[in-house]
Amino acid sequence: MIPTFRDGDFLKKCLVSVLMQDAGPAEMQICVVDDDPEDKTAALLVAGLGHGRVEYHRNDRNLGAGGNFNRCIDLSRGELILLLHGDDTLLPGYFTKMADLARSNPTVGMLACRAIGIDEADVAKWVSLRYKRFEETCFDDSPIWDLLNLMPSAVVVRSGAYREVGGFLEDLNACQDWEMWARLIRRKGIRMTPDVLANYRQHSNSISGRTVRDGSNVFDFMRLSHIFALGRPTFPLEKLLKSYATLAYHQMRDFEKQGDHEAARANQKVWEATAPLASRVKTLSKHWLKRLVRR
Repeated sequence: MIPTFRDGDFLKKCLVSVLMQDAGPAEMQICVVDDDPEDKTAALLVAGLGHGRVEYHRNDRNLGAGGNFNRCIDLSRGELILLLHGDDTLLPGYFTKMADLARSNPTVGMLACRAIGIDEADVAKWVSLRYKRFEETCFDDSPIWDLLNLMPSAVVVRSGAYREVGGFLEDLNACQDWEMWARLIRRKGIRMTPDVLANYRQHSNSISGRTVRDGSNVFDFMRLSHIFALGRPTFPLEKLLKSYATLAYHQMRDFEKQGDHEAARANQKVWEATAPLASRVKTLSKHWLKRLVRR
């Protein structure tokens, strides 16, 4: 299931990576779910690829990322569901290896592999880390509380597991999948292979890219931390809230270096709204001290 919103040429690359591994309609449903009720680019692309092999659905109104993920689940017919974002791609052997992982772990609800982070030009930037605890069946979500190395293109979920734990939270913009995966791990378990089988694209026009520019990712991460803290007595809430406030500061500095003053100002406002005054003074003092030392 391929949720898309104005993914342009990235969607073509995504579909090609899937069609090259097509197991046939009896084994695999391939479906693009377009969350743009106005633009016809995705519809035309799907019509020109795969000779009718790819299904196409367009929402009557924009549902947002979480709403479109839920729409994908509603439209899916398979036992195993991959929500492959329209700007991501798969590496050869993905479906065969993930199906083998599912068959060898029939009671586990969530299956995962590792992914390569790529940019707009398909240049590899990083490889997601291993979660060794997840390489055995695991129901403990604490490994992803403060460090997420699971990528949407690298996660396959049993349809029954999605329906049992409930839908994606539609009022989160930056981390619906993170919250969903924690729920799935706790209730249905995870099994992960260390194999690298997918690509995860990072670019400024993606959902995550847009929320970083305006700093709203920080508010989402903070809300997610409050959600995680419920029913998890050992969750390090105060530590993570402080770290996310600091994240806004670092995003501000990164955008300043890039010359993106609008995004820098947006993140500055988020930092000022989330970090206590004493913390902001301490951070700025360290920054100016480092500049003086370098001089």
